[in-house]
Amino acid sequence: YYQSRFGLDETEMSVVGVQKHDKFWMQQQDALTSALSAKKAPNNQQALLISRPASSSYLPTNRKRRALHDLRRVVIDELGFKLLVKLHPKESNKQEFFDCLGHQGNGTKWAFVDESLETLGRQVAFGMCFYSGVCTDMIMLGTPMIEYLDLNGLGGLGVVMMPDGSPAASYRAHGLV
Repeated sequence: YYQSRFGLDETEMSVVGVQKHDKFWMQQQDALTSALSAKKAPNNQQALLISRPASSSYLPTNRKRRALHDLRRVVIDELGFKLLVKLHPKESNKQEFFDCLGHQGNGTKWAFVDESLETLGRQVAFGMCFYSGVCTDMIMLGTPMIEYLDLNGLGGLGVVMMPDGSPAASYRAHGLV
């Protein structure tokens, strides 16, 4: 791809892997996380939502809002966890979170966070995403991931049909989430 796209030849490229999965990098992140451990909730009672903007092809607005309401009910109300919300870089609509998760709980029951995903992944009991390659990073950190994505009736993302007949995206189809 890079050869044809940017006119590079093989002598100008090196295969280095995913740098954030390198042992040295992970040790550095461990040291940073230790310094930030005061932010960790007692008994690890935090969950991370890796959010993304709504999209008509795989996450229509009504389904995203329903998912946020469900997450409030289960994660915050039933489990008693604090929900940490990491917005997608292209996501700007914070109002839907206030509408679905509540204005009063912001900061105590849930909060927007800006820390790196590597740091956050070490501070939570589990993570959730709507559909994100970041789930593989969390799995590398040992953080269990849940994909909350209702693809019924949608055809985006190269949907795979599971043995039970339900549609799934690639991460779920391969058993990662």
